[in-house]
Amino acid sequence: MKHHTSLIIAALLISVFAGCSKHPPAAVAPKITDLGVVEIASGTPIRHDLGDGKACVITPTVITNGSARFVKMRMVIEQPDSSGIVQTQACPWVQAIAGESAEWQVGDIHVRLTTRIKP
Repeated sequence: MKHHTSLIIAALLISVFAGCSKHPPAAVAPKITDLGVVEIASGTPIRHDLGDGKACVITPTVITNGSARFVKMRMVIEQPDSSGIVQTQACPWVQAIAGESAEWQVGDIHVRLTTRIKP
């Protein structure tokens, strides 16, 4: 009986210490706002709603280098403050190959799009 009691106590101690181990919380992947295919014309701003009052204004510049076409885009993130005045949060520049997917992240805002140049 003494051997059984010792085994039971050892099993209980192991389960208590094993149950106390803490694991870090799993990283939460940011929500990606996929704008899909966006038709652009060089110099013409496009406004997209990102939800939660946020908007992204994209001003593209088309760059042709031989047969390759690139798009340089200024991304202005806008969000109204508590008094309703629209504030600019960030203005990153993003470069992409026309027709291919591009994505960027500013803080908790993660956006993806594919550009299509208007003829």
